[in-house]
Amino acid sequence: MAPVWSTMLVVNVCMVLAAGSTTYLAVLRWPLLSRAGAQRGVALIVGGFWIVAVLHLYSLVAITVLASSIGVAAAEARLSPIHMHYGWYIYPAGMAFIVTGLAITSRRLEILDAMLQAAKAEAEVQSAQKTAFLASMSHELRTPLNAILGYSEFMQMGPIADKPDRMRDYAANIHSSGRMLHDLISDLLDLSRIEQGQLDLRLEQVDLSTLVQECIEKVEGMGLRRGDGITVEMGADDTVFVLDRRAIEQVTLNLVTNAAKHTPRDAPITVAIDRMADGGARLVVSDCGSGIPQSILDNIFDPYVCGDPLTSEVERGYGLGMSICKRLIDAHGGSITVESELGQGTVVTVTLPKISEPPPSIRTAA
Repeated sequence: MAPVWSTMLVVNVCMVLAAGSTTYLAVLRWPLLSRAGAQRGVALIVGGFWIVAVLHLYSLVAITVLASSIGVAAAEARLSPIHMHYGWYIYPAGMAFIVTGLAITSRRLEILDAMLQAAKAEAEVQSAQKTAFLASMSHELRTPLNAILGYSEFMQMGPIADKPDRMRDYAANIHSSGRMLHDLISDLLDLSRIEQGQLDLRLEQVDLSTLVQECIEKVEGMGLRRGDGITVEMGADDTVFVLDRRAIEQVTLNLVTNAAKHTPRDAPITVAIDRMADGGARLVVSDCGSGIPQSILDNIFDPYVCGDPLTSEVERGYGLGMSICKRLIDAHGGSITVESELGQGTVVTVTLPKISEPPPSIRTAA
């Protein structure tokens, strides 16, 4: 049988190596442990190992020195009370540190695993939404393109070449489809530019009432609404505000177009312009149309959530306009809210904070 001191020597060396290895691994993986929030638990584990390792290191040095001077038996007899004393206090303390550290680390790993599972589930939902979005967008892009190709082919056919009325109708349909395709591509480019952080506002003084009237005229020009179907209500005499004209025009045109598409031609649409108490602008577009289902309303600002696929193409939309509106309003420091009840209509409220004047660097845009 091997001598007792030689066995203890092996155990002591192993404990010191274990403490050193644990410390090395903790230092090597400390950034990862910090991101996982497990640094405190690992620190307790390393500390527990070193508490035990120091005791063993002391035993190793003491046995080696005393054994060479007074003999193995005398050395063991002299160190036995000390080992017993440390065994009652040092070992339990070290083990308590290790067990506590393992418990904390285990809990952090459970939380991290739950977070990863939730992130995975959210990523899967977003992936499914993007897949549906791409399928819908592919259809939306092909619809006007097919009309353009089809009507242009008809115009090239001999039997209708001598029928100017039909040719004019075909040309009008080609123009309408081309405009729809242009708007879709523009929205895609705008969304891509915004998501890449390339949105630069050009602030200037803009008469909001004039801008709204221009947007209404554009909607009427699209044939979506009669002139007497959209009412503008002025809550203030002064409607000049500092804002990005192109951005707010895009927001207003999108909101009025949506209201016109979802509201019967004989039903009213109201655009209200007001000045808030702090000097900011409030724009409210309300209609009494078909309304928005709650399932869509919850995700109306998500660019990858389209409308109800069971509705018609005109009513369904393509899921980009409201997302772009929100991001443009957010860039102004404002807010946009949507209230809707199915079959009762929709109210969209846009608020823009007061900006005293354009910054000097872009004031020339006014």
